[in-house]
This record gives sequence, structure tokens and C-alpha cells, in this order.
Amino acid sequence: MDVRRATRSVPTNGLILARYNPDGSLDTGFGPNGTGTTNAGLSSSQALAVALQPDGKIIAAGSAQEPGLASQDFALARFNPDGSLDTGFGSGGTVITGVAGVNEGAHALVLQPDGKIIVAGAAGSSSALARYNPDGSLDAGFGSGGIVTTAFAGPSSANAVALQPDGMIVTAGTVFVGLGDFALARYNPDGTLDPGFGAGGQATTDFAGGDDAAFAVLLQPDGRVVAGGVSAGDFALARYDSMGSLDKSFGKNGTTTTHFGAAVKKGKPKPVFFPSTAGIRALAFQPDGRFVAAGFFNIDAEVGRMGHFALARYFE
Repeated sequence: MDVRRATRSVPTNGLILARYNPDGSLDTGFGPNGTGTTNAGLSSSQALAVALQPDGKIIAAGSAQEPGLASQDFALARFNPDGSLDTGFGSGGTVITGVAGVNEGAHALVLQPDGKIIVAGAAGSSSALARYNPDGSLDAGFGSGGIVTTAFAGPSSANAVALQPDGMIVTAGTVFVGLGDFALARYNPDGTLDPGFGAGGQATTDFAGGDDAAFAVLLQPDGRVVAGGVSAGDFALARYDSMGSLDKSFGKNGTTTTHFGAAVKKGKPKPVFFPSTAGIRALAFQPDGRFVAAGFFNIDAEVGRMGHFALARYFE
């Protein structure tokens, strides 16, 4: 029996939040000097996702490594509105969950209307989900003891998660079969794959043979699903209908990419072009139906890699 399969609640020191005032200054009324952090106890940890509960409490999710163990686990912490740890969550405000034994981490989270918490990430070579009750305990009615792992055709990771109005759960991420492809899955509220989505609950998309990865997912009111990420160094979007098939009315047969160009250094005998990469990390709808993609734009120049924020807006 893998004893790490159970959920454990321990103090940690690596999940850190900061809250800012509208003018960008740190809010000194939040935690010590504008930051909320967990207690000491882990050798390494990080927060990769955050969500705000209706009562003002804050959930952070990511990964953590306990002393003496070589692998990282799913890690959650809940903070009060003042930045202090919520001692009614887990044990002392934090929860660590061993999912599959190696290389685990939560990359995204979403809150259900009933207060339950869904986190998505990776566990070993599989995509992984875990659902927690409002007190931080695993929800035994979800998957196997609160945990679901999903094997794609190759090593995979769930990087984004969204909740449909009917309680179904959509994840977007990456599957590696040689190169990476977009990998989506839809689950019933009990954690089983929805056979009515894609092929047995899964949908994968290759952008013309490029190396692709999805990091954001957006649900349209009409049930269509938009996934955003990177393909061969460009912003990449794919839209699916409610059954998991590519929406041919979107872009070119359901996908579109946006190239942000490359930096050019003029000189003799000819200009020098520096390669660039860009990728989507978040998606949001506007009231007029258009949506905005936010991410990064990096230029590999002579002085090293220069990173920039990048935005693009698309018609629905």
C-alpha cells in the first residue's frame, strides 16, 4: 500500500500570496506587509493557481515536497481575507495529497457552487484531478477516494480546468506523442470520463505537426470550448463543439495561430533576425462576445532572452 495515497495536512512554507491595492502598492492589511504565507515544514513548494471564495477566503494550489521524500505532491492552502491561514481547512490551513507517487503537482483549480474544490494537474505520466470538500478533506464520492488519473496516448498533464453549469468538468493540457498536442478531457460530476465528448471523453489536437500545449480553457455560453496555448512558438487557439469535435467555423478548420514576429537588428551586410516564442496562459470573455488571450512573448537576442507580456483579441 502506498501510504502517500492518503491526504495529509501539514504546515508548509512555500505557498505565498500577495495582495495589491488598486494603485499597485502592496496591501499592508493582508498578512505581514501585504503577503500571506504558510508555515515552515517543506523542502520546496510553489503556488500555481488561486481562486476567491464567495466569503472572501482564498484558495491557493500548487505542489510541495516533504522532507525525506523525493517527489512533489498536490498542495493546497486556504487563507482568510486578512492573509492569515484558515485553521478550519485541512490541518492548520494546508493540505498535501499524494496522488500517484511521483512528480505530482496541481496546475489549476476551480470552485464548485457547493464549496467543493477541484484541482487539476499531473501525476507521473497521467493527467490528474482531485476534489476536496470545503474543509479540505478529499471528496470520497469523486473518482477513487477523491482522485482521478487519466491516461492519454502518451505522457500528459492537465494545465487548466473549467466547470460547466451542469457540473461537468473540462480540462485542457498536453499529451506527448513524439511532440506535444493539445489534450482535452471532460468528466461527469462523479469523476468518470464523459463518453459523449471526443473519443471516450478525450479530444486531442495537433497543429500541423508542431509542438503544441494548452494552458488555458474557456467555456462559451453555447457549450463550445476554447483552448489556448502554444504551437511551434506561436499563440495557439482551438475551439471545440459541445461534443468535443473541432468547430470548423473557427479559424482554419477549428484552430488558429498568431505569430508575434521576431526582433530585427539592422546592420551590414544584412539584417539579423532573432527568433521569438509566444504562448497563451489565460483567456477571458468580453461582454461583446470577443475574447482576450494573455501570455508571453520572448525574444532570444544577443543579450539573452527578453520577455514581454503579450495580448491578442479575437472575434467570437
